[in-house]
Amino acid sequence: MGLAYMLSVKQERQSLGSKKCNKSKHADLVKLSPFLFQKSRQLHQSGVCGVKRINMEWTPTTEAEIWDLINESYERMSLEQRGIWELIKITPTKWEQDPFGNEGSGFWAVALIGSTVIWLNDIEDGFNRSSFKNYGIISEYYCNQDELEWQVQNVINQMRDGYDSSGYCSAPEPIA
Repeated sequence: MGLAYMLSVKQERQSLGSKKCNKSKHADLVKLSPFLFQKSRQLHQSGVCGVKRINMEWTPTTEAEIWDLINESYERMSLEQRGIWELIKITPTKWEQDPFGNEGSGFWAVALIGSTVIWLNDIEDGFNRSSFKNYGIISEYYCNQDELEWQVQNVINQMRDGYDSSGYCSAPEPIA
């Protein structure tokens, strides 16, 4: 359980950001993130208690870290994915996204295709693909926890099949 627990703690910490809440209450967790609610429930059911004692400070991904993520993903890409990646990649650049990107000075954009951008949501620890109207501003917030190569494969699938077959996880919404 050690490694899996550490990974879930990392994701919980990134998901919580700096919001104030009672981290031990499921109701507070689900308001912040469905992922947190699920992980909290799994930890509780497996006998792990004391989730409220975990330090849940989120810090934005640094430029060095985004390059590490890109290089790690590139190593896992198929030849077809690498070919498309070489066509759509850009130098990682911070793009704005209001309101979720404000605290971390934006999100890292890593690829462009048409009017869509592939970017890292470092709050939820995953890559997403969103539309943009103005260069440098992400129009839609998604919180998928995809690897970069999965998003590149989604581009390949859309080009081959003619439609977007990937799923999208939207921002958490407060419960009534």
